Amino acid sequence: MSSASSDQGPMLVAAPPAVEVKEFDARQDWERRIYTRLVDTADADPGSALPAPTNLHAVPGTGHVRLSWDAVPGAAGYVVERSAGVNEPPTLLHHGGSDVAAVSTTEFADTGLLDDMDYSYRVGAVAGG
Repeated sequence: MSSASSDQGPMLVAAPPAVEVKEFDARQDWERRIYTRLVDTADADPGSALPAPTNLHAVPGTGHVRLSWDAVPGAAGYVVERSAGVNEPPTLLHHGGSDVAAVSTTEFADTGLLDDMDYSYRVGAVAGG
């Protein structure tokens, strides 16, 4: 605080509180808190486990791959991961700019890809409720 004076005597002027601004990456925070829970199932109830979708098909096109698979009974959605190249770890694909990782249908179009490159995919069912 600093002091000042006026015709009515001394007065105190309060300085605004210091505000600390931290750089925050919402995507990184989401991946740290939410994505880890989606893929780390060590503490999950085994009774709620769903089987992996079957009949996964990938149809390549110019700059994209269309994926489809059979529905899993009890699934609220599906998580799609992609690996680019051999020995690359899979990464979670986001759709439509959404922070919700799961897609609700049994089809997904992965866009913005390089032609003449090999991609690998895996799809997991997400239990509802």
